[in-house]
Amino acid sequence: MNQTFRLGRVAGVRVGMHWTVLITMWLVAYVLAEGVLPADSVRYGVAAEWAAGTVAGILLWLSLLAHEVAHVVVARRQGLRVEGITLWLVGGVTSIDREPPDPGTEMRIAAAGPLASLGVAIAFAGVGLAASAASAPALVVTTLLWLATINVLVLAFNLLPAAPLDGATILRAALFRRSGERTRVESTCCRVGVGVGYLLAILGLLEFTGTRTFTGIWLAIAGILLVIASKAEKRRAAEFGNTRVAEVMSPAPVVVPGWMTVDTVVRRYGKRSGDAALPVRDFGGDVTGLLLLRQITTLPPHQQADTSAFRAALPRTDIVSATPEEPVVELLERMAGTRAEEYALVLHADRLVGILSRSDIARAAARLQLGLSPREPLVGAR
Repeated sequence: MNQTFRLGRVAGVRVGMHWTVLITMWLVAYVLAEGVLPADSVRYGVAAEWAAGTVAGILLWLSLLAHEVAHVVVARRQGLRVEGITLWLVGGVTSIDREPPDPGTEMRIAAAGPLASLGVAIAFAGVGLAASAASAPALVVTTLLWLATINVLVLAFNLLPAAPLDGATILRAALFRRSGERTRVESTCCRVGVGVGYLLAILGLLEFTGTRTFTGIWLAIAGILLVIASKAEKRRAAEFGNTRVAEVMSPAPVVVPGWMTVDTVVRRYGKRSGDAALPVRDFGGDVTGLLLLRQITTLPPHQQADTSAFRAALPRTDIVSATPEEPVVELLERMAGTRAEEYALVLHADRLVGILSRSDIARAAARLQLGLSPREPLVGAR
């Protein structure tokens, strides 16, 4: 999920929003204010109906966030570190620091989101019925019950087997646990996702043609986005197959002391490493961030002399990490939409062993297409 707005952090996890969320929020407000509420026997006034629609759009956004936070909670309970959440059209993508250890864990993490959506739907329904019993304004009751219905639809949508939805993750984990053949499973899931996306797009266009409602447009947009995402996964799977991160990464990267000033780092390490990004370490030797040379160039010379690498670097929490044995295909999914999506740190037993950049990935893809190994052999290797 690219083209995101950074919104801050929830429970220490970076939260971003894809622009398509704005479509969903506006659509919720429009349908409620212009369709659902005016259909009641009691009219509330245009201002009140649009106010209710706007509040409903915000509550739906919070519902999507709760869906993703459920993924975060389960992932952390499994000992995984969550690097970020990106909300999109009717769901989100939760980036985890490494591949889940087994298909069962992957399924539990994926299923947590839909279960949270079910809980949110039940909560809205319960509050709506309680409000009705307490003779609350019909505007409030209708909005709450409608939000319960919308969350059920979000639950159903996210269970569709198309990337990046939870249903695709559940299907992939189930097939992998059964067959153990990751490449074939990835190919099957991609084909299913493309088919589901096209079906949604066609149904959306048919509904719009017949009813002229925005729901049809929403379905068509969702279907097209699913097709794009599934085809991108299919292309990556075809390019890299079972290629592991260790086969593509640049090993033994130069790590710079975080207490040095930026200009000192450039003088001492910039030319020697030849890298566009340098991991930064603290006094204990732990990697705390990534210093991007392109960002350094935006600092005036006097600030480069006064700014430490600690302050100039992207924090460790904003950078994807990987294990050497992780499939490149799965790492690419997690890198998308992160603040430093061009880079990933490769760790083995919590020790930095390599760094993976988009240029490394592009070079590996080109070599694989020519039938060569992903990386050129190291000089002197036998």
